[in-house]
Amino acid sequence: MRRAAVILAIVFASHAASAQTAGYKVARTPRMGLVLTGASMLVLGWAASAIAAAAESFAGDSPWLLVPLAGPWIGLAAPNQSVATDAGLVAIGLTQVTGAVLLAVGLVPHEVRTKVTVTPTFGWSHGPSAGIRGRF
Repeated sequence: MRRAAVILAIVFASHAASAQTAGYKVARTPRMGLVLTGASMLVLGWAASAIAAAAESFAGDSPWLLVPLAGPWIGLAAPNQSVATDAGLVAIGLTQVTGAVLLAVGLVPHEVRTKVTVTPTFGWSHGPSAGIRGRF
């Protein structure tokens, strides 16, 4: 008797789950907001790093600043730098790392349920016309 109750509960649960997804399409898509934000932060951080390297006239350790993600942290190891330069390199490095993490997380696809409706359309403006309007 107990086994029949468990099987009946599983059947009801699966029926309820399929009723919730009826009429929906499940799609796996990346999170474009995170992708765009991460890519822009990574590019802007690298551009700031390239500007800092150009301001140093590519002397000493400044060519390392052109390396994405690792360049600002390698630049911190350069001798004879001011506190302001160190703070700027830390800010640039954190911007690049944050952008890379957001980009990586955004590229991981997640499941999205979308309602799919298709409606036939008919009209008569300059003659008979018919079409289909879809909403996804």
